[in-house]
Amino acid sequence: MGDDWGEHGDVGATGRPSTVARAGAYRIPAEAPATNLSLDSALEADIHKAIYIAIIDGRLHLRGSKEAFAARVAISSRTLRALLDPKDFKTPSLELSARVVEALALPPEQRSDLLDHMRLARERRLLRERRLITQLAERPASEIVMDVRHAHHAATFATDPIVARAGYRMVAEESTLLLRRMDAHGDPIPFVELCLVAHDTLCVLDRPARALYYAKLARFGIEQIDALAARRHRERISHLVVNSLRAEAVVYGDVGLPRRAYLSNRAALAWMRRRGVDDFVLTAYTTIGLLKAIAASSRFTLKEVNALADRVRRACDGSPDPIAPLVDLQAREARVRAYVAYGEMTVSRAREAQALLAPAVETMGRLPLVGSLHEVTALSTLAALRYARKDRAGWLHYVESALALAVDAGLSDQVAKIHEKYGSALQDIEGAGV
Repeated sequence: MGDDWGEHGDVGATGRPSTVARAGAYRIPAEAPATNLSLDSALEADIHKAIYIAIIDGRLHLRGSKEAFAARVAISSRTLRALLDPKDFKTPSLELSARVVEALALPPEQRSDLLDHMRLARERRLLRERRLITQLAERPASEIVMDVRHAHHAATFATDPIVARAGYRMVAEESTLLLRRMDAHGDPIPFVELCLVAHDTLCVLDRPARALYYAKLARFGIEQIDALAARRHRERISHLVVNSLRAEAVVYGDVGLPRRAYLSNRAALAWMRRRGVDDFVLTAYTTIGLLKAIAASSRFTLKEVNALADRVRRACDGSPDPIAPLVDLQAREARVRAYVAYGEMTVSRAREAQALLAPAVETMGRLPLVGSLHEVTALSTLAALRYARKDRAGWLHYVESALALAVDAGLSDQVAKIHEKYGSALQDIEGAGV
């Protein structure tokens, strides 16, 4: 653990359905015990990291200053970028922290404070790692994975954006740490479940390469399940197969490969038909994924979009599942985004889209299951609709709200998508560059 960056070398590898909202196999039972993972420890580490990043970044704001500073500290520019990246899980070693502080022109008291924050960020992170490694040696992997899934569920449906931010980061860091130490051959089912959790959180944190890695690693883990276990856990494994296909589809959609996303979702639906899997959430979200992939393609018809959306709506209308209202909302969002992507927004189509989405968003706070991520995607969809209608005031209202909440909740993927879509139009929005 004594290298310049952390215990894993110079810089780690670069890297969205939520636990319930995107992966039907991950619904958490109401009687589930409280998680053993410490949100307080994760939040404290994040606070210390945010402080040292702000202090260092503030001293290096001039053009070219970061390259010169990296040279003075004898690190690469890539390492410095990672050190100042709040999405990067690792923390600098004590030796590197001392070199960084020494190279900054700070008064003695401020240098001491900065070194303390860098040291405490690392200590809190390594403390969590040691606890997890100890747990892995003392408890069944399935129990530890369930803890992580509970933490993921809590982050996904946290209405407090600060809780969501800390929860997503904690789950992403701890799931990837555990996966480095778990044996896919010895206990493949918990291994696959954890891969899917890691994939989801990394999608949220805008790390698509790493998310795709864990989606494909889940497929590898499924192949390690022996025939006896496959027969004993037939339904559970079918859910894992479908979710691994959907996980790949999500990343393909995020990186601009709608055809691959379409094929992965089609493969998931075909698997369910062949195996007789009758699961409302899995079917609904795979159908929504198919709708999104079609809407992102260069050619599609509103007829096929409406057919898929209506299929989900009918399933939601007849479902007692508490997630059904949220599924219905997300299907409406996907339909409205398809309307926006279809071409010039006509008055009639704009009215239909507004009628589809606005009432559902207004009542979103009363849904039994909803979190910051779901609120951001709904607000972003309304912003896209107002933008297509050339309603600047309406667009500004929704995009400001979506962007502020996405930043507060640490939803890096949503922040990146908003910036990618609107670019320079966001320049007048305070905090848009966060």
